[in-house]
Amino acid sequence: MHTNKKTNANIPSRIIGSLLCLLITLFGAALTGFIGHILIAFEYISEIFGRYILFGGIYVILTCGVFTVLIGLLGFFSFIHPNRCTSITTCVGLVILIITTTCTSVIVYMYPKTMTNLIYYRMIKTFPNYGQNMQITNAWDIMQSNLRCCAIHNRGWSDYNQTVWYKLTNADIHLHEEFIPRTNLYYHFVPVSCCLTKIDGLTGFPLQIYRNKKRCQNWQYGPPTLQDGPHNDALYYRGCYNLLVDYINAYAEYMLGMGLTAVILLVSITVFLLLLRAELRNNPTDLRIYDTNLLKNNQNNYYVDNK
Repeated sequence: MHTNKKTNANIPSRIIGSLLCLLITLFGAALTGFIGHILIAFEYISEIFGRYILFGGIYVILTCGVFTVLIGLLGFFSFIHPNRCTSITTCVGLVILIITTTCTSVIVYMYPKTMTNLIYYRMIKTFPNYGQNMQITNAWDIMQSNLRCCAIHNRGWSDYNQTVWYKLTNADIHLHEEFIPRTNLYYHFVPVSCCLTKIDGLTGFPLQIYRNKKRCQNWQYGPPTLQDGPHNDALYYRGCYNLLVDYINAYAEYMLGMGLTAVILLVSITVFLLLLRAELRNNPTDLRIYDTNLLKNNQNNYYVDNK
């Protein structure tokens, strides 16, 4: 009877620990799926930000997600079927994951300026190849269309003056070293991806319908022909770099909060796992065997400790 009470004392720890393991497994699976989607769908961004900057961070997060799933499943198995080897392995994995998650969260929160400086350097380096390198051109077009920005800086339509696209688009057919007049209707200051698209009133998502493509690429009364003047509602004014900096600064705190939440869950699993190991050490129920001889003389089942 005393043994059954000790055995029942392990049930709350096992249930809570198992639920936490399932929760952290789902979190790791969601993180892995989300990062995998970004890796496949937004691979073109690496042409702008640099492969080492983008893929380095993505693969670190992807590895943490996969490792979180494995640790969650291993911890769930440890709570369902207590075992010394799996418990120690799970604890070691949890400690490693806690340290990695904490360091990553702090780095993302404390060093956004370093990250933005690297992004700015890569943008300045790759932007002149717009119109010559197909991958870079597609990457900039997709980013400008999705983020609804234009060029690098705010009001940076003149950034395109240094690109290959600008020189090829506005080159004089007869005099290749000169440009056509800026008043010519075929003179384009910015590409189509800088033109503002209409918003669907029902869904709130942008449509592939431009407000005014001609006024966006060439308008003699204001931007992009002039830096100042009447507002051109067919053109994006925000620069992509400034917009990305705002996104990073805005979501840095949320990323830190998500990381600390994951750390709290991992620490909770570790505590419950250690409590379970302590209870099992005081109550070695795994060392019992079933005595079939007692079944012949009694109708009830008895367990005899094999000490």
